[in-house]
Amino acid sequence: AGPNLDATLDTGPLPNGGGLQDLDLDVTFDKPGDAVASPARIVGFVQDLPATLNLKQQGGKTIYDAATVVPKVTLDARNLPGGSSGGSLDGDLHNAVGTLTGVPKHFEISAGSDAGVVANGAFARADLEAWDHGAQNGAFPEDDRNKVSLNTRDGRLHVQARVFDLSKVLLGTSLTTKVETAFGAAPKPLDIAVDGGTGGEPLDLDVVVTDLPTSSTFTLSQLLGMKIGWTAQSSGTDVNLKLSAKDVGADLTLTDLPSFVDVCVGGGLVGCSPKAPSFFQAGDDLWIFPNSFTAVTNANGTIRMGG
Repeated sequence: AGPNLDATLDTGPLPNGGGLQDLDLDVTFDKPGDAVASPARIVGFVQDLPATLNLKQQGGKTIYDAATVVPKVTLDARNLPGGSSGGSLDGDLHNAVGTLTGVPKHFEISAGSDAGVVANGAFARADLEAWDHGAQNGAFPEDDRNKVSLNTRDGRLHVQARVFDLSKVLLGTSLTTKVETAFGAAPKPLDIAVDGGTGGEPLDLDVVVTDLPTSSTFTLSQLLGMKIGWTAQSSGTDVNLKLSAKDVGADLTLTDLPSFVDVCVGGGLVGCSPKAPSFFQAGDDLWIFPNSFTAVTNANGTIRMGG
């Protein structure tokens, strides 16, 4: 199937030295036979319109291409098509709202197994929100911090981000929760909130990251124990992690992280593999773990963990 929307605009400056033009966009379209009953509508604004601008809407992906960097772009897309007639709207991107400043020449906003935005340069600031159906969230507080939230509870999808000097933020929504970021300069602190699982067996995750590197990937899975992964461009990051789930609960502080870390904490003999020993000697001290506890770490430097 072809794209739902593919629009190209070629412009020039206003006459008599009037400067660059702005663009107001208001497009309504419909895809017969999809799961969304109402027609899709995309409302947008581009300040100081570049000489060439192309905007594509391909299902759950919005693709923006421009000849030059522009000061500001806003986008409000509702009832985006997808699925089949009579099908559920849960878990698919049908709504997206964004305000972007210092906008690079190319970026893509997507949903699916990896939801977020990827650009060929850094935004000065990006406020983004994408969800399946229902109400839009309230704005994040203005606290000069990067913020990302992801809600996949009971098969739903709601992603929200407010980031500074960002070129990439992707949130994985499969069995492994993943947050991948890239920045154009020394990043501000990052707060991550994840609401997953089900109403009966919820998973709540809150992560606070300081001394954030310019690029990093954080992963969390709990298929067999709680597995935390961290891969970064540089070392020295501090992370505070709070997790509440049916089988695992944790309140961990990891300081001066190496650039590569894997930590697994689990219960039972198969929680984490290979199993950690049930006891070990450290000088004159003998440390004994309960038989039901397993802890395995792997890193390219020293892991300092408390909690």
